[in-house]
Amino acid sequence: MSALASVCLAFLMLVVTADVAMRAIDPGWRISGTLDYVELSLDWMIYLSIAAAFFAGQVIAVDIIDKWDSNGRFRVIGQALTLIALLAVGTQIIRPALSVLEWGEVTFDLGILKFYYWIAIWVGIAFSILAVALNIAMKDRSV
Repeated sequence: MSALASVCLAFLMLVVTADVAMRAIDPGWRISGTLDYVELSLDWMIYLSIAAAFFAGQVIAVDIIDKWDSNGRFRVIGQALTLIALLAVGTQIIRPALSVLEWGEVTFDLGILKFYYWIAIWVGIAFSILAVALNIAMKDRSV
């Protein structure tokens, strides 16, 4: 997932850099749909990166009360709360995505179906839920 997120970031930077450079040479030159490319690649990059961070156990955690928790119960409670929050988010993103699909909303420049943006969110949330569930099952990772 980190590699896919990196590819999305590289594509995003390449498109923006090429568009800015081409416009500097001649204001009439532009890459059509730059904003659409940037939005879609940014969407995939963010949600894949979130899931990758959960898989790697590299999510920022404040461990103020860990010195009083010798068996790691608070860590498991934190992971369980994270899982509950991700499940809540996962259930709440279904209706808006299906609404976008039903209405057939597309981007302005390239006409990309906006439902594809929601697919990135679904994939990222699903992998994040899987990662946190695995962390809870393994009980040796921190969230």
